[in-house]
Amino acid sequence: RAGMAKSYHQIGMVAQHRGDYDGALEHYQRSFDILEQLGDRAGMAQSYHQIGMVAQHRGDYDGALEHYQRSLDIEEQLGDRAGMASSFDNLGALHTSAGRVREAVQWSLRGFLTHIQLRSPYARTGAHWLAQQRQKLGDAEFRNALLEEVDEQTADAVLQMLDNAKQ
Repeated sequence: RAGMAKSYHQIGMVAQHRGDYDGALEHYQRSFDILEQLGDRAGMAQSYHQIGMVAQHRGDYDGALEHYQRSLDIEEQLGDRAGMASSFDNLGALHTSAGRVREAVQWSLRGFLTHIQLRSPYARTGAHWLAQQRQKLGDAEFRNALLEEVDEQTADAVLQMLDNAKQ
């Protein structure tokens, strides 16, 4: 049954990449149902994550937010920091796309800093979204948004890393 859940998930990913969102959701739901029966909470978090991505691609920001949050809740319960970082990234991207840029900064920053702590190459994702948010907000407002989340030294280090990435 675990293998079936994984296969359904992979078929869902193929459908999603092809733009067949209905097919993707059908397969993700099949995978989720099996994972839930098996008590595989990590797998359930991945399914929520992918369902959230489909919702976001469709422009259903509320649905995406709900599924990303469900995924994050499970990842936090499991102590899955890599999964949490990915959820933070998605929440930052979602809020940016929805025009809630100031709110997006907190999520992208959390993803970025978690990826750095984990020495993950996916820190680039957070840096990408932080750079976009900085551009949309302007330097002063972006720095103020950072300062709501971290101390001045950390905010300055993040700004420096973003400046270095531009070069």
